[in-house]
Amino acid sequence: MLAPALKWLPVLVVPVALAWVLAPGWAAPAPWVVAVTVVVVSGLCLARGGCAVRNGPPAWLAGLLVWAAVDAALRPVATTDAARLLAAGLVALGLAVVTGTPRGAAWGRVGAVAAGTSAAAWLIAERLLHAGRPPGPFGNPNLAATPALLALALAPFLPAPTVVRGGLVAVAAAGVVASGSRAAMVGAVVMAATWALTRRGGRRMRLAAAILVVIAVAGLTVRFATDRDPLRYERVRIWAVALRVAAAEFPLGCGPGGYADAAMAHNFPRDGEFARFARLPDVAESDLLQLAASLGLPGVMLLAGLAWSVARRLPKADARAWGVLAAALVTSAFNSQLMVPAVAWTLALAVGSVVPRVAMRRDRGSRWATVAAVAAVTVVTGAVLALPDFGAGEAPERLVDRADAVLRTRPSDGDALADAEAMTWRACGARPRYGRGWRILGSIRLRRAALCGEADVAAAAAEAFARARAVNPLDVWGAVGEGQARRMLGDTRGAWQAFNAAVLLEPNCVPAWLEQAVLHLAEGELGPARGALRRAEAAQARARGVAFVSAYEVALASADPVTVEQLRAATGEAR
Repeated sequence: MLAPALKWLPVLVVPVALAWVLAPGWAAPAPWVVAVTVVVVSGLCLARGGCAVRNGPPAWLAGLLVWAAVDAALRPVATTDAARLLAAGLVALGLAVVTGTPRGAAWGRVGAVAAGTSAAAWLIAERLLHAGRPPGPFGNPNLAATPALLALALAPFLPAPTVVRGGLVAVAAAGVVASGSRAAMVGAVVMAATWALTRRGGRRMRLAAAILVVIAVAGLTVRFATDRDPLRYERVRIWAVALRVAAAEFPLGCGPGGYADAAMAHNFPRDGEFARFARLPDVAESDLLQLAASLGLPGVMLLAGLAWSVARRLPKADARAWGVLAAALVTSAFNSQLMVPAVAWTLALAVGSVVPRVAMRRDRGSRWATVAAVAAVTVVTGAVLALPDFGAGEAPERLVDRADAVLRTRPSDGDALADAEAMTWRACGARPRYGRGWRILGSIRLRRAALCGEADVAAAAAEAFARARAVNPLDVWGAVGEGQARRMLGDTRGAWQAFNAAVLLEPNCVPAWLEQAVLHLAEGELGPARGALRRAEAAQARARGVAFVSAYEVALASADPVTVEQLRAATGEAR
């Protein structure tokens, strides 16, 4: 009685995959969705009879996860970030194992289509309601377009009536176009080419491929005609940042979850804009480049092994497999999407369900040992993905956000500032390359030094700002903060060096020019002080004609009105 029922367990992946889209989130789906997903995937793995994969793509994927865990221990990354990435990877590995049987693969394809068409419908609805590019269920149209493209690759091959398949294809294709994602539309063209070229495609498949190409090219044409940067030169520069990070972090990489911190030091200036470093390349805009920069040479070698393991099975693949692989490769080449669990899990379902299966051997160990091991992994993975802190302490970003809120709302409360300093110090210890954390720590110490007048606190502030500049030499606010701390300490030379560095990074940094004017006045240099004040006023005038999109740009153009009036009076520039 039990065996026939177990055969139908893979159907559970369909509602679970739907939940990834219908209850989404950036870091992870809703906690209850994560819990259900982990339990279902673990149960399906156990239902296979304790099979262990000792070769093929799942084995290479497992090796990649093992190296990521080792790399996280070796590199200065936050435990919380690395743990969540590894936990999401374990779920993807479980999905790859689940789709290793014919029944699991069949329901895996249905689940991927369900998730993809739901994402496509979401994109279409938002496009119609808002008459603009839709954010989709994941807050980014590029991310939502990937499941839609995977659904487009799989829907024509489902064992369903032609009307049903046609409807699913239409929704998926419309979702891809509605997203405006160039990567997805290019992926659709490449996917259509594989349908047309494969020997198993057939005449009807070639006709469908031609129609798909026409739709995708039309969407690309509209996007190119309406985009201010149609050829994505900026994305090419972001890829250059990723290559510089990979070279600088060679051979071990910056570690899982460490890319954003490592990339800040390799950012590129956007000359001609008011703020040269306003936009931060916290993602590589390419899974392949981000993985290479994060996991280093061992990660690249394991990824190459995974690709080789898949490629050696391609002679047995049909048009369906070629289409899914084309969609996965193109979108991963142009987007950083694997860090989003819902997208990574949908990719695992789709790819795992179409790649020809590998031979499986039953685990010769104890059945109860297997159950215990899977249960332990289930509990840990579910806790890491579903709980905010999961026993590892509060995430560094949350600690710094809380401390920053205290600094902004209670700047004269010495006790509150001391508590905020302790929180930020803990965050910097957990994430040593967190430039923003070091900068907020310096700002808190600088404020405390202004309240208590203690030189030791000001020196500690200067040290924190110096640490912020060490991890990110392009941090203009680290330079401004260090200059203010040095001036408070009476270190005029150090203050000059810091303020000069700030205006070299951001020529429109009004606070830095005003600080220079103050230093000139302190040294009795009236003419240079007047020149620095005029530079600050010119930057403010320039800012009035710019539509700011970030707090960084607003801060560059901001100035204390009292300080400005005092400088005008002292330099004879009063109006």
